[in-house]
Amino acid sequence: MPDSKIKRRGRRRLKSFSYTGTWAHSITLYTHQRQHLFKSRQIVHPVLHILQDTAERFGFRIWAYCFMPDHLHILVQGSAPRSHQPGFMHRFKQMSGYAHKRQHGRKLWQESYYEHILRTEETIAAVARYIFENPVRKGLVETPAEWPFSGFLEGIDPKVI
Repeated sequence: MPDSKIKRRGRRRLKSFSYTGTWAHSITLYTHQRQHLFKSRQIVHPVLHILQDTAERFGFRIWAYCFMPDHLHILVQGSAPRSHQPGFMHRFKQMSGYAHKRQHGRKLWQESYYEHILRTEETIAAVARYIFENPVRKGLVETPAEWPFSGFLEGIDPKVI
């Protein structure tokens, strides 16, 4: 189908929600054209460093992350009332995409991302476990601890799940 005929999806964020504060968010970002880019430390580590830096600057904790070949799962939580998730995600995608294109000559991310705001009955540990088990569900490894491109920055260790 020619690009001019592609229907653009509407806004994926909730109109009535501010996305500011200490909410926890499960977020999935896909690589451009679902390319299998996250297969080596040389690709994953620079993106992870930018994620860490951006989270720090925007006041977010990273409870869990998992780089799959064609997408990234992250579980983040605002650490201050001013933590603004869309600003954080925009900056992260911008900086990591720019660095990747400069280094490898190609686009990194698909437009937008999918996010889920955790409800009060959903625990950080349960959502982190789900994220860490993704490579197991896809048949890439037998245990979460075997996957080299997942981890935690705020106290949930995939090796003990």
